[in-house]
Amino acid sequence: VLKKIDLKGFRDTEDITYIKENIFAILDEELSSIFIVEIDNDTKVVHRENSLKEFNLDYRYFENFGLEGISYDKVEDEFYIVNERSPKKIISIKGFMTDSNIKIKDKEELEFNNVYLSDFSAIHYDEVMRRFYILSDESKILGRVDEQIDFSKYLDLSNNKISSQMTNPEGITKDKEGNIYIVGEPNLFLSIKRDKVLN
Repeated sequence: VLKKIDLKGFRDTEDITYIKENIFAILDEELSSIFIVEIDNDTKVVHRENSLKEFNLDYRYFENFGLEGISYDKVEDEFYIVNERSPKKIISIKGFMTDSNIKIKDKEELEFNNVYLSDFSAIHYDEVMRRFYILSDESKILGRVDEQIDFSKYLDLSNNKISSQMTNPEGITKDKEGNIYIVGEPNLFLSIKRDKVLN
């Protein structure tokens, strides 16, 4: 652990994504909101009331089945958010960071052919390969969908001795080298290094 940052005023933070420089977006399920915050090398506490911007979006039909994951495409200024289930949703918000004409859209085309994902726990958009990675806590599966809307079981966490130890996998990101990182509750961190099979 390199650093711990306290969150004040938030209620049920589920995910975080990097935007640019020292700017990040925090997703809060109970508040059904995105909070744009600044985090630098000296930050020890992030106060919700000091957020640079806030965006409210509530898709849940039942309590505790709300917004779970967030990713950002800086090229298109577009957030991608997943609603856990009831209903399972992939939502895009375009134009929020640039204060242009904000457009909210259900990415229904990304929700087909993914019946093996019983819930959506996290999402990552790969700007280089232009693919979406969607993590399911309940199914213990990482799915991948490309521009042709071809959904595939990219990684079954239960099929590997190490990854099968992940309980409640709820966060995912990918670095420039193609390595994948998954976090789970409580306090589990899985690093998957890229090779000729995983790309």
